[in-house]
Amino acid sequence: MITTHTRLICILLLVMGIFSAPRAVAIDITSVDPPDAPQDTTGLEVHIYGNEFTNKAEVAFYLDGGPAPGITVNSSRTTGSNEIIANIDIAADASEADYTLQVSQQRRGGKGTTYATATFKVTGKPKDTVECGGVDGVFKEVDVSDCDCEFVKKDEGGQGTPSAWIWVLQGSCETHTTLKLPQYEVLNGNGHTLTAVEPFYGPSVLTNAGHRTHVFSLNIAVDAGVTTSCPSDGTYLSSAISFVLDVSKEHPKESTDKDGRFYKLTRLRAWGINVDSAVPLCKAIEFRRDPTYDPKLQEAGLDPSEYTDAVVLVSDVTVSSGSYSEAGIQVSGFVNSGQSKRNVDKIGVSDNAVMGGDGTGGSAILFGPVDGPGTVSQNAISANGIGEFGIRVAGGYGTDDVRIENNNVVGAQTAIQADSGVKDAYFKSNVLVGDGRGGGSYDIGIDTDAATNNYRSNRINEFDCEVREGGSCILP
Repeated sequence: MITTHTRLICILLLVMGIFSAPRAVAIDITSVDPPDAPQDTTGLEVHIYGNEFTNKAEVAFYLDGGPAPGITVNSSRTTGSNEIIANIDIAADASEADYTLQVSQQRRGGKGTTYATATFKVTGKPKDTVECGGVDGVFKEVDVSDCDCEFVKKDEGGQGTPSAWIWVLQGSCETHTTLKLPQYEVLNGNGHTLTAVEPFYGPSVLTNAGHRTHVFSLNIAVDAGVTTSCPSDGTYLSSAISFVLDVSKEHPKESTDKDGRFYKLTRLRAWGINVDSAVPLCKAIEFRRDPTYDPKLQEAGLDPSEYTDAVVLVSDVTVSSGSYSEAGIQVSGFVNSGQSKRNVDKIGVSDNAVMGGDGTGGSAILFGPVDGPGTVSQNAISANGIGEFGIRVAGGYGTDDVRIENNNVVGAQTAIQADSGVKDAYFKSNVLVGDGRGGGSYDIGIDTDAATNNYRSNRINEFDCEVREGGSCILP
């Protein structure tokens, strides 16, 4: 029989049970300090502030819904109900992204788990920048006050120059003087613009201090008011890029290729370049061998034949309208031995776009004289009234086996010309269109004085003479 007294005891026990049961309290995160950190960080203490933390709280990092491999939690400790300190490492290759920082702990009484999350960002590792003419004279003979560019030095090798230092331009900048790229070093313009500004001193915006240098992914601009000279007088600006092979430059070291062959190799390369000048330059981009090179080598007791394996590649270059008066791209005087038919033994101008302004004269591409085989291929030339040549091949130094193929030339008075110093000329699959304006000029599609000429699949339109050999028009 349940008495009133028994009922009172049951009610009391029920009430006591309710009030003594563990509370289901949720945790939360109010802030994280620091909220971000760079790659390649070790032993970083991250303070996590919030509420209801216990000494059983655990810290983890997630990315894209899974555990983050780039962040390691070394330890964590709860200093109070409002703070947890986590010690973490961030790998050098951790993704630059927003990570999920999670705190989890068991509910009181061990029934279930409660979670709280916040965002923690991993940023790129700090960059050690170098100013023009800064550490070790990045660009020789350049004073910091002459140039406001900043670079990051990376030891990546490759890019055709073994063990090369690569200088990566960090932003568009200006220079008052010629920058010299040292031997065995590469300039990655990173898509930024290097602008020559008044007053400017020096013959070019960029030149080489050695016989093995490369530059790529760089825009070069020249401001209005910069004083120019054509030909170069060594003081005033003549070219955007002038890579010259002469004895004033540091010579390449003796090397052995992957097949064990010994060589002393010259490699000068430029690709992914855009030249846009507000004043006409003499030559927008110039690669040339100085005629005094061989005699000077002999005077120094060196054998010039050991320095004749030249690799010159100019590709993916854009020269804007009005940027030159003599040549948009000139490659001349380099010697190519072609030994063992190595595929790197070549001199080439390919995959470029060259624009010319009205009345500028000169040649969009001037190739040669060179010693050995060479190619001018897949270039797009919009001459826009150039007074002379779209592509001109100058003979000399024993120029032979020059292949001119797959080029599009529009608007030049003479689309392609090869002079009498060329031994064998091959003209293949070129599309040549004259300006169609007449005006008393005599327009020629292909004008050649080469010893031997070979033609195949060329399309030639709107010229007074489509093909002329030795001064006589053979295809009207």
